[in-house]
Parts: sequence; C-alpha cells; structure tokens
Amino acid sequence: AAVPSAAAAPAQRPGEGVWLNYDFKPGVRPLFVEDFSRDAIGDFPRRLEFHEGNMEVVEWQGARYLRSAGNGKFFIPLGETLPERFTIEMDYYGMNKYELTFTFNENVGSPEDQVRIGAWGSGVHGSAVNAMAKMPDDIESRMVKVRIMADGRYVKVYVDSQRVANVPNANLGRFSKIHVSVPGFADNPAL
Repeated sequence: AAVPSAAAAPAQRPGEGVWLNYDFKPGVRPLFVEDFSRDAIGDFPRRLEFHEGNMEVVEWQGARYLRSAGNGKFFIPLGETLPERFTIEMDYYGMNKYELTFTFNENVGSPEDQVRIGAWGSGVHGSAVNAMAKMPDDIESRMVKVRIMADGRYVKVYVDSQRVANVPNANLGRFSKIHVSVPGFADNPAL
C-alpha cells in the first residue's frame, strides 16, 4: 500500500493529538495499608487517629470505606518518617463537596504545600506553588482512583488516568503521620 504523504494528513493545531504518558509507578515497600476489614461497620477505624468530624466504616457494593458525613479529619500513623520517595493510592467518592486534602508535615497550618482533590480542581497547592487541574464534569457522580507520587520535591498527582499535577519544586514536608481532611455532609457523605 502506498504511504500517505504528510500533506494528506489533516492539519492539527499545536497541542492537539498530544499523548501524555501515564507514568505512575507504585511504591515497593508498604508503610501503611488499610482496607477496613478488621473494623466493625459503624466504628471509626482503630489504626487511624481521629482528629475531628463524623466518620465511620461502611460497606458499599461489596467493599468497605471510611464514610465522612461532616468535615472528617484524621491522621494516618506511619511508624516512621515519610521517606523522600513515596506513593499513595486510594479510592475516593465525594468530588461534589469541598476538597479532600493531604498534609505531610507536623504542623497542619504550616506554609508547606498540600495535595488537594476536588471537582473544581485537583493537584498541589501551597504558598509558593499552585498546580491545580480542572476535573471532567462527570467526576462528581462516581468513585475515582487518587494517586500521589513524590520523589524529593518532585510531586505528581493523578485522578483516574489523568495526571492533574506535575510539580518539580513542591514543598510537602515529611512527618511520621499524614493528615487527611475529608469533607462530607450528613445528606451527602464522602467515601
């Protein structure tokens, strides 16, 4: 068969037809894994540290989740300081509320950057960095995969297969706990 000439190919504007690789690589040594199977339905998970809000373990479609029905905040204890290279993977439903927030330093109110996941934007946000991508319209009505990959100050954030942040100079900080803030409402909880 004849090879079509370059002139025959439809012209694309700059940026069209560009494929960005999905380059998430999970960590090799788990620091913390939780599926809530050891917790009773209706209880707050024993391996997490409660901070504030209204949260409980629920079962939905054959899996267990932590349900937040009002500004839930908790710590994930790691048993060691978070290493320079780490990944986080989790399922999340609740994009139609405020942002799910991860803070990686000792002082939650400090100026270090945070990872934020929300319908209006997801990515890395802080005093010196703001890399937030708009989410697709249907994101509010479904469960999504959230993934964070950090290597020193380089941080990438993914929602499903979309990379929403690619930040070479994030200042997440490192601590032996991860602070997680999960928004939710009594009539519209987050999982």
